[in-house]
This record gives sequence, C-alpha cells and structure tokens, in this order.
Amino acid sequence: MLTSIPFSAQYFNATRARKYSMQYNGLITDDCQLEAPTANAISELAQQLHGSLSDQLQSLCITGVGNKAGRSSIAMLLANELTKYDLKILLVNGDLDKCMLRTYVGKQRHVGLAEVVASNQNLSTAIQPTSAENLDFLSRGNPIADRLMRNEVFDQQQWLAQATQTYDLVIVDAAPFNKTTSDNDRAIVDACDANVLVVNQQHFGAWSKLALSNTIGALKSRSLGYVLNQSSN
Repeated sequence: MLTSIPFSAQYFNATRARKYSMQYNGLITDDCQLEAPTANAISELAQQLHGSLSDQLQSLCITGVGNKAGRSSIAMLLANELTKYDLKILLVNGDLDKCMLRTYVGKQRHVGLAEVVASNQNLSTAIQPTSAENLDFLSRGNPIADRLMRNEVFDQQQWLAQATQTYDLVIVDAAPFNKTTSDNDRAIVDACDANVLVVNQQHFGAWSKLALSNTIGALKSRSLGYVLNQSSN
C-alpha cells in the first residue's frame, strides 16, 4: 500500500495535446496539457521540496514504468515550479552521457540547449550535448568545458555528489524503470536521495498496486509517491 506521498494529490492527471503548445509559468512544452489538479499537485510537491524536504533531499529522480509514462514533462514542470523559490536547479537526462536537458539558474530563469544555440544567451559557448566533460564542468556550476580537460572515465555517482554541492537540487529525468533497466541507469537512480515514479494509466491494469509497490521496493532511493499519467498517446 502506497502511503509515502507527502503531497495531498495522489495522482497527477496529465493529458497530452498533439496540435498545440501550452505555456506554464514561463515554460513552453509541446506535449503536455495539465488539468488544474495536476498543476496544484506539482505546486504542492515543489512546496514540500522547498520546505520540509529541503534539508533531506539534494537529488530527486523522476522515473517511470513504460516508455510513454510522461516523466520528462513532469520533471520539467516540477523544475520550473521550483524556480519560483529562487532555487538553483539542475535538470539532467538520466542517460548522462547523452545530453543535458536544461539548467535553471534562478527565479524564472533557465538556459536550455536550444536557447544557447540560437542566441548564446547566458553562456559564452554552446554546450556539446554528448560529451561527459561538459557535465563535469556543469556540475561545478560552469557549463563551459575546456576541451583539453577530458573526463574519459565517467562516474555517475561521483558526478551527482559533485553537482549537489553546486545546486540546491538536482533532478534526474531517468529512463523507465523495469526488469531490463541497465546497470548504468540503475546506478544513477540509486544514487538519488529520493524518487517519484510515473505510471501510464494504460499500463496500470497490468501493473497492479502490488506490482507497483514491488517496483518502488526495487528502487533503493526513497520514494515520495507516484504519478498516474492519463495520457492515451
């Protein structure tokens, strides 16, 4: 029985819209339309992360069951909500060797790869999304990598520990968590202080509450609760 949910809403009711984008607190997404209960629940979770959980958590993993769980949309909206508290938030893809999604540098200010490439805003050089050395510099609060300093051996847990010293909270948008999850993906999930599990409603019939509890039990990091995504896409 899932009882470790610190926010009042047990489910986020997330639906998707294919043909139009929505703007939510300054963040534009092209795949997520939120109903009021969802926005309220995200706001409540952000309040918990800023308030009672702020001394306990330095890193949070957003993972899911199934490839279309909608975890990335939830992760971005949560990170953007946390900027209201003028926190320094780092949001990265769980596959750290592939790309950096977005780094939030303060209240309602964020820098994404698209903005960097388009206008060079806030950074003197564009981030190369496939190089581990850039993540090393990013974790130190400086996303500009010196190409002469390469990080050939990349330790995910060491990187995360370093990043949490620079940012108020590191949010990891991790790969779907299931029986076939790779050791590398498990390592970054296990390294986080806590997690929120996103479940697509279409998979909820196959994933009973017991199975969902077992999945959460397999996560070594503490679970704050789960999201039931009602997307049909």
